[in-house]
Amino acid sequence: MKKCFCLLLTLMVISCNSVREEKEMSIKNIHVTEAYRLQQSNDKIIVLDVRTKEEFEEGHIEKAINIDIKQEDFESQIQKLAKDEIYIIHCRSGRRSTSGLEVMKKMSFQKIYHMNGGILQWEEEKLPLVKE
Repeated sequence: MKKCFCLLLTLMVISCNSVREEKEMSIKNIHVTEAYRLQQSNDKIIVLDVRTKEEFEEGHIEKAINIDIKQEDFESQIQKLAKDEIYIIHCRSGRRSTSGLEVMKKMSFQKIYHMNGGILQWEEEKLPLVKE
């Protein structure tokens, strides 16, 4: 009986901690038009573009920061970012940003929006791009 109670208590503590972590971390997949609306309505949102420098220079979302997921120092660059800010992460089509999202989750970033379809979908919706 005592072992059963201890096991039950341990499971309850683990469960409560998991629920608390889920509440603290928010990850949501969004359409590009919602990403655009969010960016326009909140100037504190950070757009994180994980494409290569060359892709970024061909056209990127206004005020986006570029951290190339293919670079060896990607994780250390991500580690430097504030974990309590709001991020919209994207790439060309969504594959690389999904990997970047996993890195950010592992590092306990609090609020991340993943832009489905990436910059290809952004262009298809004819949303504005900055070209260098």
